[in-house]
Amino acid sequence: KEPVMSIRNKSVLTKDGKTVSLKQNTPTAPRATITSRKDGRWSKTSTWNGGVIPSASDDVVINNTVSVDGYFECNNLIVNQDGILNITFIGLFYKYNGILVVHGLCTNNSTINLQEGISDQYETFLILNNDFINNGTLSDANLYTELYFYGSSKQTFTNSGKITPRIYNLDIDNTYGVTISSTNNIPVFRVNLFDGFITNSNKLTIGDGQTGV
Repeated sequence: KEPVMSIRNKSVLTKDGKTVSLKQNTPTAPRATITSRKDGRWSKTSTWNGGVIPSASDDVVINNTVSVDGYFECNNLIVNQDGILNITFIGLFYKYNGILVVHGLCTNNSTINLQEGISDQYETFLILNNDFINNGTLSDANLYTELYFYGSSKQTFTNSGKITPRIYNLDIDNTYGVTISSTNNIPVFRVNLFDGFITNSNKLTIGDGQTGV
């Protein structure tokens, strides 16, 4: 089965044919902190210290180049100075898009790459249920990618870093709203306001260069 992310249905179909509903709340299971030990795919035990692939309740620390090669969840996520997080699209044959759901705080101190999908049906996703702090570089392929705010309380997108070339889809799906806190304008191709509102939307430069929503 090919994975399909359905925004409006809030679900994802994984490669084994299972439908997983997206969750807004942080899992209540006991947390562990799992740190990358070498470059590799998220799905491989060899990528992680202790040989344990992170679960939805685990905090994750990225110190290497790690590629999200399927549907995964974690609690807090930090990409450290030497780390790179790639959210990948794997090949035209497999059509397997990378989807990462971060339930807790997401902090980028280095590089997060949202790599290009091939269509609106096969996109790469970074789904945020809490605040997002970008102190480094958020690199977006500028085509068929989604930065999706899906919290159950007010969220803040803090940007003191660089966004290149622009966010392809900025999705707001939060009744309580998302606040933009940025030292410079954030380039966005398209804003999808499914629910809620944006505070400080004048920090967004949208589409052909118009500001605000």
